[in-house]
Amino acid sequence: MKATVCVLFLSVILILISYQSKAQESQLVAYKLSKISPNVDKNLKVFGYDTTSDFIFIYHDIRLFKRIVPIDSIVNGIVTSSGFYNRYFVHHIDSIYGRLFDSMMRMVNQRVHIDSGTASKSLFNKEIENDFKSLKIEPVKKNIPIDDFCFKEVYFIFDLDDSTKKSIWTLTYSNSMKKNPLSISTYMDSLRSSKLVEIRTDEPQRFLKKYNLTMDPFFFIYRMEPYEILEKEIIMNLIKVYAKETGLNFDD
Repeated sequence: MKATVCVLFLSVILILISYQSKAQESQLVAYKLSKISPNVDKNLKVFGYDTTSDFIFIYHDIRLFKRIVPIDSIVNGIVTSSGFYNRYFVHHIDSIYGRLFDSMMRMVNQRVHIDSGTASKSLFNKEIENDFKSLKIEPVKKNIPIDDFCFKEVYFIFDLDDSTKKSIWTLTYSNSMKKNPLSISTYMDSLRSSKLVEIRTDEPQRFLKKYNLTMDPFFFIYRMEPYEILEKEIIMNLIKVYAKETGLNFDD
C-alpha cells in the first residue's frame, strides 16, 4: 500500500514538473531578423547576395540573442566557410550588461556590455526616422494589401545631389505582429498604427566620381518575422543560468 502511494505521489510530482516546464516554455517567444545584402567586388560590380540571420528570444523581461557565426578557414589562399557555431547573449531589458556564451571565443557566462553581445543594433529604429525627416521622399503607392493582416507601401527616395536618381523603398507592415515588443522602427510603427516587418531598398545604377566607377544596381532587404523555436531546452537553460546569476525569479 505504501509503495503504491509513493508511486502515485512521485507520478504527480513528475506531472507537475512537466507541466511547469511546459508552462515556462509557453512564455517563450522568438523572432528572426534576416538581412540580405549584396556582395560587391573592387570594381563595384555585384556578384551575389548574402543572407545573415539573428534570433531574439523573449521570456518575461529577459532577452536572449542568438547569432549563427560562420567558421572561416583558408584554403589555397582563399577564405572559405567550414561550418557554423552559435553565439548567445542574455540580458534583462533594463540592464546594459548581460552574459555572453561563446565557446569558440572561450567566453562562457562572461559579463559583457550590451554593445558587445547583442544583435539589437541590427534594428534600424532612429535611422529610418531620420531618413524620413531629412530626405526628399515621394509616396508612390500606399496601403497596398498583401493579405488579411499585411500591407505594403512604396516610396521614391530622391538623391539630394542628383534629382534624376532615385531609390525605391518598399515597406511591409503586419497588423498581426502589433504586440511584438521588438521594433525595426518605432517611428514608422506609430505612423501606420501597425508593425513594420520588412524594408526593401532598390538602388539604381550610379556613377561614383570618388572612385571613377559605375556602381551596379542592387537591392537590400531587412526582415523581422516570428520564429518557431526548435531549441527550447537550450534557450531555457541559458535563461535559467542568467536568472540564477542575477537573482531573478520567474516561476510560472
